[in-house]
Amino acid sequence: MLKRNKLGRFVELKLDENKIRELYVSQKKSTIKIGKIFGVSGATILKRLKKMNIKTREKMLTIDEKRIKELYVNQRKSATKIGKIMGVSYLTIIKRLKKEGIKIRTQKEEMYIRLPLEKIKDLYVNERKSIREISQVFMVSQNVIRQRLIKMNIKRRGPKEWLKGRKRLTFDKDKIKDLYVIKKKPISEIARLFKTGTPQIKRILKENKIEIRKNYEYTKKMIDSEKVKDLYVNKRLSTPRIAKIMGVSLGVILKKLKEMDIKTRGVIIHLDKKRVIQLYLIEGKTAEETGEIVGVCSRTIFNRLKEWNIKTRTLSESNKGKHNSSSTEFKKGQIPINKGKTLEESYGEEKAKEIRNKVFSDKNIKSRLKGLIKKPNKPEQFMINLIKENNFPFNYVGDGKVIIGGKCPDFLSKNPKKIIEVFGEVFHDPSKTFKKSIPYHQTKKGTIKHYARYGFQTLVIWVNELKNPNQVVDKIQNFIK
Repeated sequence: MLKRNKLGRFVELKLDENKIRELYVSQKKSTIKIGKIFGVSGATILKRLKKMNIKTREKMLTIDEKRIKELYVNQRKSATKIGKIMGVSYLTIIKRLKKEGIKIRTQKEEMYIRLPLEKIKDLYVNERKSIREISQVFMVSQNVIRQRLIKMNIKRRGPKEWLKGRKRLTFDKDKIKDLYVIKKKPISEIARLFKTGTPQIKRILKENKIEIRKNYEYTKKMIDSEKVKDLYVNKRLSTPRIAKIMGVSLGVILKKLKEMDIKTRGVIIHLDKKRVIQLYLIEGKTAEETGEIVGVCSRTIFNRLKEWNIKTRTLSESNKGKHNSSSTEFKKGQIPINKGKTLEESYGEEKAKEIRNKVFSDKNIKSRLKGLIKKPNKPEQFMINLIKENNFPFNYVGDGKVIIGGKCPDFLSKNPKKIIEVFGEVFHDPSKTFKKSIPYHQTKKGTIKHYARYGFQTLVIWVNELKNPNQVVDKIQNFIK
């Protein structure tokens, strides 16, 4: 047992280092064998060798390399098979072959060794074996054998050629007829009795001009109609449960009920009314939370509450006083980090430019306006008619046809470059708005300044001015001059 010092740590074992050097360097013994001599583990010996600055040898298994070469090169065995013979992994065999300078065969080359073409040809042409039988001999897929036959330009046999020289199976046709017609046995059962496939039995029945029954015609004979009716109508069992009792599929039971003109019930989920009312009304749980507890969806809870004439709460009523995201929501008196700051101040110049290009791109604004289905409002429609009557050189573009620096003007004249904007006082005049503040770019001065950057002159017409059309016409005429 290892001794411990006063601090509770293990005391280093006293080992004869000269003897360890002698055993490892001169006698070439392994660390495990030396460890056994000293009564310690191989890892302890390794640590001592490192401490003594003795270079350790690589772990090498003693394998007959001449035998490996013989098996791989001359006998053409795979590395996996050689590994099994030698009692090591296939990777060890590959390493030893590489050490000896022997080229490792590819997977494709290994496949060709495993599948000698001459043997395949002999089995297929001379012994007249089928592709399936040959594939079973070589333990490969049928497709691999087909590919080898195509490579050797061997024409594949048809069904008639394949049957040549083979004994055709003979069946007692009268017995098959008796089993199928009189005893009402299914084809699969008859096939098992004669140790053949169902297609063979079907062929014999067709040759004898016997009409083949549908699957349901066979199963419905097995079912007691009265029992099904009793289980479904009187005992109120579900169709899947009846199918399990009768040992048939659900479809068979449903067909049987349809034949008997029995109306099938819908899926009814039994809920404890008192429990649902307790959770929803008294405890104030939401339909989703109630559904999770009871084990149904929220829609089922809503439907049942309506059935019981219980008034359901709206979403805002359900969420009243709840903090759905306490970690991210703003607390009372808390000020947002980016309040009163520009994009540049919040994110830096590069990021701000990237945001502007993405959010305020012409493509983005057009798609947003299209989504809102923006049409001329009443003031804009009034202006459209006024412009037409007086033949002013302006076109309506407020539906997103034209975007100038992220803004969509109402009316545009390209030659000369002039813009008319119809502004509502509530949204664009800081002195008349109900809002706390209006962004500068939405005000009259901000809008004129924005379009001026792109070489456009801007006329702002307020909605209240439209009450006097003649004054508006004079204003536009002075603007055009």
